[in-house]
Amino acid sequence: HPSFTSPENGPDAAATMTLVHAGPSGGELDITGFPIIHPVNYPTFHVGQMYSEHAGGGHVCLGDGSVRFVSENINLLTWAELASIGEGEVTGEY
Repeated sequence: HPSFTSPENGPDAAATMTLVHAGPSGGELDITGFPIIHPVNYPTFHVGQMYSEHAGGGHVCLGDGSVRFVSENINLLTWAELASIGEGEVTGEY
């Protein structure tokens, strides 16, 4: 895991940091045409992908500004729908 601590920004700097991943990388999984890298906290290939120190998942900021905890067991099609640009799909509960 990368360290976000330095004398300039202190140990709490990561709390205000926003990381966005846009684009495929090695090891992607393709479900119905959506390039999915991995679900939350996937045990390998987590560099540059959704990864959290929280057990069982991670907090995700959604496009409407809300923050939700997403389980690492989320259905991959649902995960893909959450990341897609409004194609009219109805995501439902997750």
